[in-house]
Amino acid sequence: LSPDVNHLRVIVAHEIGHIYHNVMLHNDGMDWGKADWTDGSVNLYREGVATYLSKQIMRGLNESVYYSYNNDGERWLQCYIENEEQIKNRFLEDYIEGWTFEKEKEWFRLSGGQYFGYNRLGYFLGTAFVEYVVQALGESEAFIFWNKHNLKSGVIDWLSKGIRL
Repeated sequence: LSPDVNHLRVIVAHEIGHIYHNVMLHNDGMDWGKADWTDGSVNLYREGVATYLSKQIMRGLNESVYYSYNNDGERWLQCYIENEEQIKNRFLEDYIEGWTFEKEKEWFRLSGGQYFGYNRLGYFLGTAFVEYVVQALGESEAFIFWNKHNLKSGVIDWLSKGIRL
């Protein structure tokens, strides 16, 4: 972990974002028994909401800090920006083939990074998806999207550019 207090605050804001998101979903009547926690679209969405919220809570930091939690994430961010369409396509391909623990690791864990040389690229995709939903439906609706809409098809539509929420 970085010793920089702002980096640590971003991590805390991210985790508080998960808690806040769960409360919003719960208050909207989310049936947690039906949640498929192992589905790639769920992780993409949940990490996207938490990252989105950390950016709202800890404004004004270098964009890469919200993903890397340190000052070393600029090349990682540039990789995502320069390869966004290929990254989206690869995630979609992995998702359609069937989600596995290996794919989970590639997209959301520190131990991933085989495809593009950088791990946890799913966080970037998730944040971009949530930002899109916020633009389309508003922030409150974005936070309860999982409860109100078919999350899997929403993510697939967004990834494949046939966007219709």
